[in-house]
Order: sequence, then structure tokens, then C-alpha cells
Amino acid sequence: MTGPANRRGFLSGLVSLPLIGGGVTLIGKPVGAAEAPSRLCMESYLAWLHFEKRAVHSALYPEIPKGTFVPLDNKGALFHFADRFGHEGWWQRVEQEALGRAPVVLATVGCDWREGDA
Repeated sequence: MTGPANRRGFLSGLVSLPLIGGGVTLIGKPVGAAEAPSRLCMESYLAWLHFEKRAVHSALYPEIPKGTFVPLDNKGALFHFADRFGHEGWWQRVEQEALGRAPVVLATVGCDWREGDA
């Protein structure tokens, strides 16, 4: 079982096994994709983020018009800014990190941005 085809077959077989008492947990932190994100990928990610935000907002705050409130007293609000102020080019680094996450997030949620037109 040393060839790539055999490894793929083995891994495919693992996916088909039933899970006992739980689910799958990712260990580690996916930091980027193997390919640079295309404009189509980025536009798909931007659209996905928009509707994901609206869905979560609607679930948490049904009484507040969608998109008018974002809670800022949490770790998510600080994620892009922690330890970055005062460093030249910090926002460009934040942008590049966000671009690198786009294909990983879309693939994780099952959104194939490469499949033709909408």
C-alpha cells in the first residue's frame, strides 16, 4: 500500500466508515489553500460571508434589522486587530490573510466556487 492510488483508496474507505459517538474534529488550524484565490473565489467568499452574517444576525437578534448591529465585546471583534497597530503595512497583511482563508472556508462549508455560473 505505497502508491498514491492505494492511499487515496484507503482514505476514501475511511470516509465511508460510520462514526461512533461523535463527529469529526479538525486538529490544528488550516491557514491557507494550495492555490492563490481567484477573483471568482473572492467574490464567492464575499457573497457567502454576507449571507452567513445575515443568517447569524437574524438568529441572534430577530428584533433588530439585519446588518445594523455587530457585537464588539468579543474575541472575534479583535481578531483582525490584535498586535497589529503600529506595524507598517499591517492592514495589507490582514487583507492577505483573509484572502488566504477564503478558499479554505468555502471548501469547508461545501461551496465550490469553481463550478460554472451561479
